[in-house]
Amino acid sequence: IAEYWIAGGVDNTKGSIDAEVKIYGDRKPRLKGELQIRNLETTIEYLNTRYTAESGTVKMNDEYFFDASGNTIKDRDGRVAYVTGGITHKWLKNLGLNATINSPEFLVLNTTKEDSDLYYGTAIAGGEVKFTGNFNQTNIDIDAFSRSNSELFIPLTEDRDASEISFIKLINKEDRKIVIDKKKNRDLRGVELNMNLSFNDAAQVSMIFDERTRDIMRGRGNGDIQIFISRSGNFTMYGNYDITEGEYLYT
Repeated sequence: IAEYWIAGGVDNTKGSIDAEVKIYGDRKPRLKGELQIRNLETTIEYLNTRYTAESGTVKMNDEYFFDASGNTIKDRDGRVAYVTGGITHKWLKNLGLNATINSPEFLVLNTTKEDSDLYYGTAIAGGEVKFTGNFNQTNIDIDAFSRSNSELFIPLTEDRDASEISFIKLINKEDRKIVIDKKKNRDLRGVELNMNLSFNDAAQVSMIFDERTRDIMRGRGNGDIQIFISRSGNFTMYGNYDITEGEYLYT
Protein backbone atom coordinates (compact mmCIF):
# COMPACT_ATOMS: atom_id res chain seq x y z
CA ILE A 1 0.00 0.00 0.00
CA ALA A 2 2.76 2.46 0.96
CA GLU A 3 4.65 1.90 -2.29
CA TYR A 4 1.46 2.43 -4.31
CA TRP A 5 0.84 5.86 -2.76
CA ILE A 6 4.49 6.90 -2.56
CA ALA A 7 5.73 5.78 -5.97
CA GLY A 8 9.50 6.21 -6.22
CA GLY A 9 9.81 7.27 -2.58
CA VAL A 10 10.00 4.00 -0.70
CA ASP A 11 11.06 0.52 -1.75
CA ASN A 12 11.16 -3.08 -0.53
CA THR A 13 8.42 -2.55 2.04
CA LYS A 14 7.49 -5.51 4.22
CA GLY A 15 5.21 -6.07 7.20
CA SER A 16 1.61 -6.79 8.11
CA ILE A 17 -1.39 -4.53 8.72
CA ASP A 18 -4.72 -5.02 10.44
CA ALA A 19 -7.23 -2.32 9.49
CA GLU A 20 -10.58 -1.12 10.73
CA VAL A 21 -11.74 1.77 8.54
CA LYS A 22 -15.04 3.59 8.06
CA ILE A 23 -15.71 5.78 5.00
CA TYR A 24 -18.95 7.74 5.03
CA GLY A 25 -20.50 10.77 3.39
CA ASP A 26 -21.46 11.54 -0.19
CA ARG A 27 -19.77 14.36 -2.12
CA LYS A 28 -17.33 14.98 0.71
CA PRO A 29 -16.46 11.51 1.98
CA ARG A 30 -15.10 11.33 5.51
CA LEU A 31 -12.66 8.88 6.96
CA LYS A 32 -12.24 7.28 10.37
CA GLY A 33 -10.18 4.29 11.37
CA GLU A 34 -6.93 2.76 12.53
CA LEU A 35 -4.19 0.58 11.15
CA GLN A 36 -2.25 -1.75 13.41
CA ILE A 37 1.18 -2.35 11.89
CA ARG A 38 3.59 -5.14 12.79
CA ASN A 39 7.16 -5.86 11.72
CA LEU A 40 7.28 -2.99 9.25
CA GLU A 41 10.41 -2.53 7.13
CA THR A 42 10.98 -0.02 4.34
CA THR A 43 13.78 1.78 2.50
CA ILE A 44 13.74 5.53 1.78
CA GLU A 45 15.10 5.64 -1.77
CA TYR A 46 16.45 9.21 -1.72
CA LEU A 47 18.56 8.47 1.35
CA ASN A 48 19.08 4.69 0.87
CA THR A 49 18.27 4.17 4.55
CA ARG A 50 16.27 1.20 5.79
CA TYR A 51 13.97 1.69 8.78
CA THR A 52 11.92 -0.71 10.85
CA ALA A 53 9.00 -0.57 13.28
CA GLU A 54 8.09 -3.59 15.37
CA SER A 55 4.55 -2.38 16.05
CA GLY A 56 2.46 0.78 15.98
CA THR A 57 -0.90 2.42 15.42
CA VAL A 58 -1.61 4.62 12.41
CA LYS A 59 -4.77 6.72 12.57
CA MET A 60 -6.99 7.66 9.64
CA ASN A 61 -9.18 10.76 9.89
CA ASP A 62 -10.51 13.75 7.95
CA GLU A 63 -7.10 15.45 7.92
CA TYR A 64 -4.71 12.53 7.57
CA PHE A 65 -5.07 9.55 5.31
CA PHE A 66 -2.30 8.00 7.41
CA ASP A 67 -1.28 9.69 10.68
CA ALA A 68 1.74 7.99 12.24
CA SER A 69 2.15 10.51 15.08
CA GLY A 70 3.40 8.99 18.30
CA ASN A 71 5.13 6.05 16.63
CA THR A 72 8.83 5.28 16.60
CA ILE A 73 11.10 3.79 13.97
CA LYS A 74 14.60 2.32 14.19
CA ASP A 75 17.57 2.45 11.87
CA ARG A 76 19.80 -0.51 11.03
CA ASP A 77 21.76 -0.16 14.29
CA GLY A 78 18.71 0.19 16.55
CA ARG A 79 18.77 3.97 17.01
CA VAL A 80 15.29 5.40 17.62
CA ALA A 81 13.48 8.25 15.87
CA TYR A 82 10.05 9.74 16.60
CA VAL A 83 7.42 10.28 13.90
CA THR A 84 4.87 13.09 13.67
CA GLY A 85 2.26 13.41 10.92
CA GLY A 86 2.04 11.42 7.72
CA ILE A 87 -0.02 11.52 4.51
CA THR A 88 -2.71 14.18 4.26
CA HIS A 89 -5.83 14.29 2.09
CA LYS A 90 -8.89 16.34 1.29
CA TRP A 91 -12.04 14.30 0.85
CA LEU A 92 -9.88 11.29 -0.07
CA LYS A 93 -8.24 13.31 -2.87
CA ASN A 94 -5.22 15.62 -3.23
CA LEU A 95 -2.92 13.40 -1.21
CA GLY A 96 0.07 15.20 0.27
CA LEU A 97 2.93 14.84 2.71
CA ASN A 98 3.27 16.45 6.13
CA ALA A 99 5.57 14.25 8.17
CA THR A 100 8.49 14.90 10.51
CA ILE A 101 11.09 12.55 11.95
CA ASN A 102 13.07 13.67 15.02
CA SER A 103 15.95 11.94 16.76
CA PRO A 104 18.99 12.81 18.87
CA GLU A 105 21.03 10.31 16.82
CA PHE A 106 19.89 8.49 13.68
CA LEU A 107 21.14 7.20 10.33
CA VAL A 108 19.91 9.77 7.78
CA LEU A 109 22.12 8.99 4.77
CA ASN A 110 23.64 5.75 3.50
CA THR A 111 24.57 6.23 -0.16
CA THR A 112 27.51 5.47 -2.44
CA LYS A 113 28.74 7.21 -5.60
CA GLU A 114 26.68 4.69 -7.61
CA ASP A 115 23.56 6.15 -5.96
CA SER A 116 24.37 9.81 -6.64
CA ASP A 117 27.15 11.81 -8.27
CA LEU A 118 26.09 14.95 -6.39
CA TYR A 119 26.86 13.80 -2.85
CA TYR A 120 27.10 10.52 -0.98
CA GLY A 121 28.29 9.00 2.25
CA THR A 122 27.16 7.84 5.66
CA ALA A 123 25.57 10.40 7.94
CA ILE A 124 24.63 9.72 11.53
CA ALA A 125 23.03 12.84 12.87
CA GLY A 126 20.69 14.36 15.37
CA GLY A 127 17.95 16.70 14.28
CA GLU A 128 14.86 16.76 12.12
CA VAL A 129 13.81 15.51 8.69
CA LYS A 130 10.60 16.97 7.28
CA PHE A 131 8.64 15.72 4.27
CA THR A 132 6.15 18.11 2.62
CA GLY A 133 4.53 18.68 -0.75
CA ASN A 134 2.83 15.99 -2.77
CA PHE A 135 3.95 12.81 -4.46
CA ASN A 136 4.77 14.55 -7.74
CA GLN A 137 6.72 17.35 -6.07
CA THR A 138 8.15 16.15 -2.80
CA ASN A 139 10.20 18.42 -0.52
CA ILE A 140 12.71 16.98 1.94
CA ASP A 141 14.17 19.43 4.49
CA ILE A 142 16.91 18.20 6.79
CA ASP A 143 18.18 20.20 9.78
CA ALA A 144 20.85 18.12 11.44
CA PHE A 145 24.09 18.13 13.39
CA SER A 146 26.73 15.46 12.83
CA ARG A 147 27.50 12.57 15.13
CA SER A 148 30.46 10.19 15.18
CA ASN A 149 31.23 7.84 12.27
CA SER A 150 29.78 10.23 9.70
CA GLU A 151 31.51 10.84 6.38
CA LEU A 152 30.24 13.00 3.52
CA PHE A 153 31.73 12.94 0.01
CA ILE A 154 31.10 15.88 -2.35
CA PRO A 155 32.42 15.33 -5.91
CA LEU A 156 33.34 18.61 -7.61
CA THR A 157 34.16 17.15 -11.02
CA GLU A 158 32.51 15.02 -13.62
CA ASP A 159 34.15 12.54 -15.98
CA ARG A 160 36.10 15.05 -18.03
CA ASP A 161 39.58 16.54 -18.37
CA ALA A 162 40.90 17.89 -15.09
CA SER A 163 41.57 21.29 -16.65
CA GLU A 164 37.91 21.82 -17.60
CA ILE A 165 36.30 23.43 -14.58
CA SER A 166 33.79 25.78 -16.19
CA PHE A 167 30.94 24.08 -14.34
CA ILE A 168 32.07 25.74 -11.09
CA LYS A 169 30.66 29.26 -10.77
CA LEU A 170 31.78 31.68 -8.06
CA ILE A 171 28.60 33.64 -7.39
CA ASN A 172 29.58 35.97 -4.57
CA LYS A 173 32.92 35.95 -2.80
CA GLU A 174 31.50 37.62 0.31
CA ASP A 175 28.80 34.96 0.61
CA ARG A 176 31.37 32.24 -0.05
CA LYS A 177 28.85 30.57 -2.25
CA ILE A 178 29.63 28.02 -4.94
CA VAL A 179 27.11 26.78 -7.47
CA ILE A 180 27.96 23.57 -9.28
CA ASP A 181 25.94 23.58 -12.49
CA LYS A 182 25.17 19.98 -13.43
CA LYS A 183 22.51 20.10 -16.11
CA LYS A 184 22.48 16.50 -17.21
CA ASN A 185 19.09 14.87 -17.31
CA ARG A 186 18.69 13.12 -13.99
CA ASP A 187 15.77 11.21 -12.61
CA LEU A 188 15.28 12.99 -9.28
CA ARG A 189 11.64 11.93 -9.33
CA GLY A 190 10.31 15.34 -8.44
CA VAL A 191 12.29 15.65 -5.20
CA GLU A 192 13.65 18.96 -3.92
CA LEU A 193 16.22 18.42 -1.18
CA ASN A 194 17.39 21.09 1.26
CA MET A 195 19.96 20.15 3.91
CA ASN A 196 21.16 22.44 6.69
CA LEU A 197 24.10 20.63 8.24
CA SER A 198 26.10 21.56 11.32
CA PHE A 199 29.42 19.72 11.39
CA ASN A 200 31.81 19.06 14.23
CA ASP A 201 35.11 17.20 14.23
CA ALA A 202 33.31 13.88 14.76
CA ALA A 203 32.47 13.89 11.03
CA GLN A 204 34.80 13.82 8.05
CA VAL A 205 34.11 15.76 4.86
CA SER A 206 35.85 14.88 1.59
CA MET A 207 35.86 17.27 -1.39
CA ILE A 208 36.71 15.27 -4.52
CA PHE A 209 38.28 17.45 -7.23
CA ASP A 210 39.54 14.58 -9.41
CA GLU A 211 39.11 11.02 -8.22
CA ARG A 212 41.27 9.60 -11.01
CA THR A 213 44.35 11.44 -9.75
CA ARG A 214 43.33 11.21 -6.08
CA ASP A 215 42.94 14.99 -5.97
CA ILE A 216 40.86 14.95 -2.78
CA MET A 217 40.71 17.24 0.22
CA ARG A 218 39.74 15.49 3.46
CA GLY A 219 39.17 17.19 6.75
CA ARG A 220 37.48 17.37 10.10
CA GLY A 221 36.27 20.59 11.57
CA ASN A 222 33.36 22.76 12.52
CA GLY A 223 30.89 24.73 10.48
CA ASP A 224 27.48 25.09 8.93
CA ILE A 225 26.85 24.03 5.35
CA GLN A 226 23.66 24.19 3.31
CA ILE A 227 23.18 21.83 0.37
CA PHE A 228 20.28 22.39 -2.01
CA ILE A 229 19.27 20.15 -4.93
CA SER A 230 16.45 21.39 -7.12
CA ARG A 231 14.03 19.18 -9.00
CA SER A 232 15.88 19.97 -12.22
CA GLY A 233 19.10 18.59 -10.72
CA ASN A 234 21.01 21.83 -10.05
CA PHE A 235 23.26 21.49 -7.02
CA THR A 236 24.06 24.44 -4.74
CA MET A 237 26.31 24.38 -1.69
CA TYR A 238 27.34 27.27 0.54
CA GLY A 239 28.45 27.99 4.09
CA ASN A 240 31.53 28.15 6.28
CA TYR A 241 33.59 25.14 7.31
CA ASP A 242 36.69 25.61 9.48
CA ILE A 243 39.08 22.67 9.16
CA THR A 244 40.81 21.70 12.39
CA GLU A 245 42.70 18.77 10.87
CA GLY A 246 42.94 17.25 7.43
CA GLU A 247 45.00 16.42 4.38
CA TYR A 248 45.15 17.46 0.74
CA LEU A 249 47.19 15.84 -2.00
CA TYR A 250 47.61 18.38 -4.81
CA THR A 251 48.27 16.69 -8.14
